Amino acid sequence: MSSPAKRPLSRQLQQRRVPSPRIAPPPPPPVAAAAPAPLDRFHFLRGLNNQNEVIKACMPLTDEQLKAIEQARSPSAIAEDAQGGRINLLLAAAASGKTTTMLALIEVLHALGHGSRGGTYTLYAVFNANARGDADKRMHKLSAGAKRSVDCRTTHSAAQHCTPELKNNIQFPKNSARREWRCPEMGGGAIEKYVRRVCGDEIREHVMSGSSPSSTDKQRQRDEELCAFWIYKTWLNWVQKAGCLGALSPANIDASTRIGKLTYYPCVKNWTGEGGEEGRRRQRLPGCFPGTFYTACAVKL
Repeated sequence: MSSPAKRPLSRQLQQRRVPSPRIAPPPPPPVAAAAPAPLDRFHFLRGLNNQNEVIKACMPLTDEQLKAIEQARSPSAIAEDAQGGRINLLLAAAASGKTTTMLALIEVLHALGHGSRGGTYTLYAVFNANARGDADKRMHKLSAGAKRSVDCRTTHSAAQHCTPELKNNIQFPKNSARREWRCPEMGGGAIEKYVRRVCGDEIREHVMSGSSPSSTDKQRQRDEELCAFWIYKTWLNWVQKAGCLGALSPANIDASTRIGKLTYYPCVKNWTGEGGEEGRRRQRLPGCFPGTFYTACAVKL
């Protein structure tokens, strides 16, 4: 008996083929989220007068420099503040953009209303004449209104401009590289005379409290001159060493002598006898205990 003929292998595979599973189409790519809007670096400048000029001046500034510019306030905002104006201190290294920041600040201050009324201006104070010349050149980049609102001066020039007495009394020697202050009206005994004019009643009362009945008018006059000199030297001690009125307060006294700590030291020695020969104590103004007299007069001076 013959065997049945075998089917070709390819037909067998076709008959046994299992249908492949249905593959789902890939999901559509996600829609990209919109990029966040860039932060407006100049948001605090929007709406100011001359907005375009102001933003143009601030365009080169870094975010850190803009933080300094953002501290500027209008004259009305300062007037409404119970604490009034305020001082902002900027610490920056050389060639870090200080002048660029200051020029932009001048433009912003002008836009806020500073220097817009007659007789008002923004003072740009510099150390010396060279710095002033450099600042004047850079200020040509400012808008016309900002140029009119600022006055660039050295600190000495600003002091003379604001105080007529200084302008009349203090001179600079011509052709001098050192540029020292000169005050011809305060030479010789003029300082003592000025102190006696300001503190005359106090000096006379202090001298009379320690003068002996036999003292002559000439002796009392010499004592008043010495007393005025010691007041001036006490005031000078305060200027050079202390710098705040609290140092001249009655509470700031030496515990051992009960004399103000900033009192001129030769005056203290004259009372305590330190460094002098035995038996030679209180040679001048012998009955006038210094106490806080000289520091109190220095406060008035």
